[in-house]
Amino acid sequence: MVIRELRSKEVRILILTALCAVICTTSILFTISSIRLALNNVNSALIGGDRVISAPMPISNEILDLAHQHNLISTSTVNFYSMLSTDVDLVLAAVKSVESNYPLRGELQIASSPEQKSYVTDSIPTPGTIWLEARALALLNTKVGQQITVGATQLRIAAILTQEPDRVADGLTFAPRALINAQDLRATGAVQPGSRVTYKLLLAGSPDALAAFDEQVLPLMIDPYKMKDSSSKDTSSIRTLEQAEKYLGLAMLVNIILSAVAITIVTYRYSVERIEDVAILRCIGASSRQIVLMYLSSLTLVALIVGVLGSSIGFAIQQVATNILVKYLHIVIPLPGFAPLVFGLSCSLLLIVGVALPQIIRLGKVAPVQILRQSNLPLTKQTMFSYLILAGILVSLLYWQVQDTNLVFSIVLGLIITIASTFIVLYFLFKALDFVSKYLPAILRLSIHNMFYNSRNNIIQVMAFALVICVGTLLFITHSELLNTWQKQLPVNTPNYFALNIDSDILPGLQQYLAKHNIKAENFYPIVRGTLSKINNELLSQNDDVPGKRSGINRALNLTWTDQLPADNNIIAGEWFDAHDIGKPVLSIEKQIADRLKVKLADELTFVINGNNVIARVTSIRSVQWDSFQPNFYVIYPPGLFPAESFAYMTSFYVAPDNEPAMLELVKTFPSISLLSVSLMLDYANSIIRLLSLVIGYIWIFSMIVVILLLSAVVLSSLPQRNYQTNLMRILGSSKRQIMSILVVEFLLLGAVSGVLGVSIASGMAKYITRSIFQSSYPINWYLLVVGATISSIIMLLCGLFGTNRFLKSSPISH
Repeated sequence: MVIRELRSKEVRILILTALCAVICTTSILFTISSIRLALNNVNSALIGGDRVISAPMPISNEILDLAHQHNLISTSTVNFYSMLSTDVDLVLAAVKSVESNYPLRGELQIASSPEQKSYVTDSIPTPGTIWLEARALALLNTKVGQQITVGATQLRIAAILTQEPDRVADGLTFAPRALINAQDLRATGAVQPGSRVTYKLLLAGSPDALAAFDEQVLPLMIDPYKMKDSSSKDTSSIRTLEQAEKYLGLAMLVNIILSAVAITIVTYRYSVERIEDVAILRCIGASSRQIVLMYLSSLTLVALIVGVLGSSIGFAIQQVATNILVKYLHIVIPLPGFAPLVFGLSCSLLLIVGVALPQIIRLGKVAPVQILRQSNLPLTKQTMFSYLILAGILVSLLYWQVQDTNLVFSIVLGLIITIASTFIVLYFLFKALDFVSKYLPAILRLSIHNMFYNSRNNIIQVMAFALVICVGTLLFITHSELLNTWQKQLPVNTPNYFALNIDSDILPGLQQYLAKHNIKAENFYPIVRGTLSKINNELLSQNDDVPGKRSGINRALNLTWTDQLPADNNIIAGEWFDAHDIGKPVLSIEKQIADRLKVKLADELTFVINGNNVIARVTSIRSVQWDSFQPNFYVIYPPGLFPAESFAYMTSFYVAPDNEPAMLELVKTFPSISLLSVSLMLDYANSIIRLLSLVIGYIWIFSMIVVILLLSAVVLSSLPQRNYQTNLMRILGSSKRQIMSILVVEFLLLGAVSGVLGVSIASGMAKYITRSIFQSSYPINWYLLVVGATISSIIMLLCGLFGTNRFLKSSPISH
């Protein structure tokens, strides 16, 4: 029975469609799983372990005992500031003492001199030695091999520290960094009662052990303890991954839904072709139950084969893609879990057996007399209800996998609009064609008559084609917009250095120095420190637990003033400063902090600045792209509000790799400036964007292949009825040329209608999805209507002529 069914054209189309859907779905799920594991590994390397617990005091024995109970590997670090000095120079440095097994994740890199290339090392500074950053050497006017004083002891400079795993996790540390052995910590005398010290416990282990540890340690994570893990949501890589996952979820959604639509059309043809066979079986005594079980068992076996084969191919495609990514980006991508295999099998069974089940049940109701009637089965209310239940199951399954209400809702609503629009547009189109057909040439009149004769099949075909074109266009638009968003997020010359504590006296000299070395600095922002104390004369509490009080900001903020809106800021409420605001007590506040403090436009905020109360009214609320590697501020004032006195400034700029020596010279020329390199964070963010760009690129290409296959399946499934009518025309004397002309006009017209409908609805869906899900703005491009109509017409014409051409080459009598 199975072998006989496999010879059927409808079953082969059904298998091909379901196989494409399963391959696409499982490859996406395998890819998401692998990339998330890879990013967790990279994030673990950036913080030095899988978990990092920090506190301003030694980590408690209770936490250490929990780590040992769960067989976690651990190491400790102590971070503090200390003066480093030679006989003539001194500098404040961020010093870290480490143990022999540091780091647990990631790599340490050192160099023998500033001119030599750095290399990975698996050791730490030996007792009595220290590793320093190159800019510390420049500030101290010393070199590798010399002795320096660290606190109360002397250590020999053994190497130049170029990279340490948890540098990003330590935040924006502007002081030069140094690494010493834990055995030398006591000798430095830097850790005394009242010293500003951060103790860290780095942990690593299996996911199960870490999850069990988390469950028991979280109740202990009360102030001042803090715990950081590799999947922290505040990292730009995780946010970028979440955007990529939403796109991949979108691709998976539309591929499965499209496959279900195509298979619904194919199974309808499948049931029609088997009415005569079933009638014969009923004549020889087969019961309805036997017929249903016979076809159901055959399709179930086919679905299981398709599920296993499709999941295996999806896994293979993911492995090939990740191997390419590993060679291109030098990122280790682990093997994914096997959960996508289960989803692949479920998807195959749902698409083949689930979608075909209502038609199989209809076949079970075929009466023996049907062999004489030669008529199609009516579409009953029970069948329609079955399809509604199936659609609900499909949407629920997709929601369970994607976990995004907006995404599922927008796709389902878009498909419903597409179906409704198809019926409405074709109704008025047929009315219009009927009215003008008498004025058209004979070939066009015959084509229109042909469309009316096949109106039911044409409506289904245009609806399916419009759906496919709609989601194909949607994937194209969202793919392009997502890549554009990422490229704008980190352009080529994104600043990789921040400079702070720039006194107004040395500002002109610094500007001249940067211009001399072809370094373009961003805006120089004046900085003052201020603490919010009142909102509309309401005194704020610095404690979140005080009832009836709005909690304030329990730390001082950097405040600035400028009349230019920063490039990565957008006004979402109110208006930016104009010429009339200069010198007036107004301000602009960032959205997140405004939401937290429940601040609205026209509210008055009081900041304590240099001991004085500065009251200003909120005239605008801004959104800020905090991961843009640009100076950003929660609160901005207009110029002229603060007295003309000396302020410190900050700026950021991009330094090309071949211009790095200029930074060492800058440190020597302006020793009072705090210089921070964010190159490591920038390189990491760029590598993640490149990785995810390639991933969604290959998924988009694969999705487009699936879209083209589905378009072909839709056209080919409608050919039997069309070929039957073509055969009648040939018997009545129409030539092949006339028939081909009629079909060409019909295919082009139906394809154009499908393309215009699909692209129009896709543009509206893309406008909503890019704004609400991907947080970007898509300007609708109506030229896509022409492109979509053209592509749709060409595909429908090629597929239609491919199927009918073979039919026209044979004799009419043979059919």
